[in-house]
Amino acid sequence: HDFEALGEPYSSVCSKAYDAAMKTENGQSLDVIVDRAALEVMHKIAEDAHDEMTARAMNLLVACADIKIAVRAARAGKPKSFIDQCLCPCSGLDVEKLAACASSGEKDVFDLLARSDYSEGAALLKESGPAFEKWCDDKLISIVSEAKYKFFGFEPVLAYYYAKTNEIKMIRLIISAKQSKLSEDLIRERMRRLYV
Repeated sequence: HDFEALGEPYSSVCSKAYDAAMKTENGQSLDVIVDRAALEVMHKIAEDAHDEMTARAMNLLVACADIKIAVRAARAGKPKSFIDQCLCPCSGLDVEKLAACASSGEKDVFDLLARSDYSEGAALLKESGPAFEKWCDDKLISIVSEAKYKFFGFEPVLAYYYAKTNEIKMIRLIISAKQSKLSEDLIRERMRRLYV
């Protein structure tokens, strides 16, 4: 139970998550604390970024996570107090309104998202989760592709990391789809945009 060895902010987050899990005997409380802390770190990176690409990429990751959380919470009928603990602020998305809509129901969430910067992704999420995931990944690759012609700074490193992560994800998707004997058309439909 020596979380101090992790350093801040990880030691306090892990300690809080452990205590919550022990008190509630519910793994979900641990997940909520750790996931929210991870989103807050990304949000802080977006706020402190000295370049627009990093800020936009981190903000997109937080917004996509918030959208998925809100939709799942709405489908599960979670109360607003729970949803407020899960969502993390980000630009282009009013998380206060999102939490209120999620506590009212899935239809209200999609109505709100239809009027946001994420309307295109929300329309896909209505159809299917994998379509939304693909949209998020493609948007992220689109953002980090701007670093192609930059040689200095953090942007090329971030772009390389996400490009490689995306390539690995695509290899896993192809292998899994081939093992499941899915059609080539379905595999192509699920393929993400690559960083070229």
